[in-house]
Amino acid sequence: MPCGRRREPNSAADRNRVGLSFLGQLVSLGRLVSLGRPERLFRADPDPTRSADPEALLATSPRFVYEGGMTSAPPIAVQLYSLREQAKDDFASVLRRVAEMGYVGVELAGFHDLTPAQFMAVANETGLRVCSAHAGNLDPDVLNPLLDDVQSVGGDTVVAAFLPPTSFADLDAVKHSAETLNATNTIARSRGLRLGYHNHWWEFETIIDGRSAWSHLFEQLDPTVFAELDVYWATVGGADPVSVIVEHGPRVRLLHVKDGPADDPKSAMVPVGSGSLDMPRILAAAHDAQWHIVELDRCDTDMFAAVADSHGFLVAGGHSAGRA
Repeated sequence: MPCGRRREPNSAADRNRVGLSFLGQLVSLGRLVSLGRPERLFRADPDPTRSADPEALLATSPRFVYEGGMTSAPPIAVQLYSLREQAKDDFASVLRRVAEMGYVGVELAGFHDLTPAQFMAVANETGLRVCSAHAGNLDPDVLNPLLDDVQSVGGDTVVAAFLPPTSFADLDAVKHSAETLNATNTIARSRGLRLGYHNHWWEFETIIDGRSAWSHLFEQLDPTVFAELDVYWATVGGADPVSVIVEHGPRVRLLHVKDGPADDPKSAMVPVGSGSLDMPRILAAAHDAQWHIVELDRCDTDMFAAVADSHGFLVAGGHSAGRA
């Protein structure tokens, strides 16, 4: 679909159909999982000069310690959902290629043809770090075995990949969603794990009493539930990512970094830095982000090339930290 002006909002039913179709693609992947201990590698230096002004935020940035060196940018990872087709039959080769591109870490969306132990062997071989892990099904009977896998490989972070559009239709639906995520957080924390929530466009597109469903959700979530903000989907939903970052501050611990025309959920994405989003402005505002995670749900070009080009833009521009 060519780039152009944002289309007029369509009906709620049509938006839900697009959202549910998209979710069907996620569910078809089966169980989603991720791991991560960013604190082992990075820490943010305190910055007493933070301001609530989005533009003022762009002038300052905390520093991160990375493998003994100092950098002003968080490390770069890739969400492996981007390379799901390539990973189906030879996940190990995908991991090795991602490492060769210069990515520091990965966010997992399943183990594909590897066992967790086999994955860890390749991760150790390549030096890849696992920053976080997506969970697609929050039913405790499914979640607990997933958490077993996460902990068996030393992981401490899981991210709820999505809740469907109907979960944000009104205040009652948002309340129920918050209860679901808070219950999931209780399970995770009881096992020493952290929980985050990853957005799509519908949480921002839905406005209730003058505020986005996203804002209502985080108002009702336990403060220990962090945000994995997908800056592209937030833009598609009509939000300014910088304003969202300012509103939620240190709760925005992970960023999903993707680019494209941002005109329609079905539009193909492009390498980060070649689309419509003002990435330097967005990333500079995210003072508390521990990882920049590239995710491209679909591209009209070769996905490996798009992932490599995204790394090049982010690291060469000083926005993200790559391998030394």
